[in-house]
Amino acid sequence: MIHEGDSYEASRLILHRRWAAIASQVKGDLMVAAPSRDFVYFTGSREDVAGLRALARGSDEQGHALTSALLRWTPSGWESLPHP
Repeated sequence: MIHEGDSYEASRLILHRRWAAIASQVKGDLMVAAPSRDFVYFTGSREDVAGLRALARGSDEQGHALTSALLRWTPSGWESLPHP
């Protein structure tokens, strides 16, 4: 989870190269949820994706909600994953 407390957590997704280090540390592909501007959650595709989806779905309950979509990090950019 990323929570710096400055309301810019979700905007840090545009700092694509910084996510490469995190991507190399998770099991499988790096999966990210940004349910609100204040929180970014991540895991590996071979880790707890169901838990990540649950956190993403909670966006409606959070202030400054953004999206329940999950993103996959790739070296060329983020990919949006379909909702199950």
